[in-house]
Amino acid sequence: MNELKHVPIRTCIGCGIKRPQKEFVKLVKTKENLITINSNDNKRKLEGRSVYICKSYECWTNTIKKEKIERNMKSTLSKNDKDIICDYMFKYRL
Repeated sequence: MNELKHVPIRTCIGCGIKRPQKEFVKLVKTKENLITINSNDNKRKLEGRSVYICKSYECWTNTIKKEKIERNMKSTLSKNDKDIICDYMFKYRL
């Protein structure tokens, strides 16, 4: 008998679309108040407040402009945190 493996579904904070977790980039604000970007290539589990964003340029710019990351993480992002997010976005041309 084939057993289907559970696929976690997450919601993009930029556009609100629900998809399998593997299709998103995860941003985590750790207990040390550091922003970590966790793509699906990295299997390590990070603790802290997290959000999921689609791999599209529109979603990334929308979340930064409307401060959706800050609202969903329930904390303010420093200039350095925003720079890290923007650098990632431009580096991988999301």
